[in-house]
Amino acid sequence: IQDAEAKPAAPPAPEGAQESKESKESESESKEEAPATEEENEDERLARELAESEALARQLMAEEALEAYAMAQQRLIENAGDYSEQDLQVLRAVMAEESPDAEVGPEGEGEGEGE
Repeated sequence: IQDAEAKPAAPPAPEGAQESKESKESESESKEEAPATEEENEDERLARELAESEALARQLMAEEALEAYAMAQQRLIENAGDYSEQDLQVLRAVMAEESPDAEVGPEGEGEGEGE
């Protein structure tokens, strides 16, 4: 009765089974290494996509800013008759300060303070 209750230890695995177990372990190690490489590639891809996205966003914002500036200048020109000469000089000076590459017209060439 005691012999029936006591379970014998598992028999040793055949040699072929031992080899397949080792090969499975090495395969799993290889699989663990492969995802690490894929993960690095994915990280690099994500970093590249993020940089491209940020560059595109900056470009779009710059284009929108230039367009808004051009629209403001156009409104100023179209409504020039509604402003006094002094107001126009101030507006042109402010527009010139906001855009260093903008050319100041003949009316805005002087300082305007000494007049």
